[in-house]
Amino acid sequence: MECVYPALMKIPDQVGFMVIRDRAIIICHGELANREDDAKTVSMLLSACKSLKSAVGDEFQSITIQFARNIYVIAKSGNQVYVVKRRSSNEAASGGDDTLNDALFGADGSIRIPSNANEETVP
Repeated sequence: MECVYPALMKIPDQVGFMVIRDRAIIICHGELANREDDAKTVSMLLSACKSLKSAVGDEFQSITIQFARNIYVIAKSGNQVYVVKRRSSNEAASGGDDTLNDALFGADGSIRIPSNANEETVP
């Protein structure tokens, strides 16, 4: 695993990353260091997306979640999940804290699906 660490450090505009295996953080750095809630959120998100397949039956390879200030890229390879937090190019226009847990899940554990006019939730 140590061979991946330098490559993750070289990702442009990255401000943090974590590698998850079996729902546990095995490596973390920067703004994602010791973010157990984010690791749990990523695991829940991947579980929710497990059934998503393309028209030809391929499973997803990565998920990108973009906020005004930050972009999270989540990629799965084998039994490991790589999460990289990057600064967005329009970071100055943001307000609030862009955390995965707060943005994707309600206080009751429901998944938030934002739309243009309102916010729906999925239990």
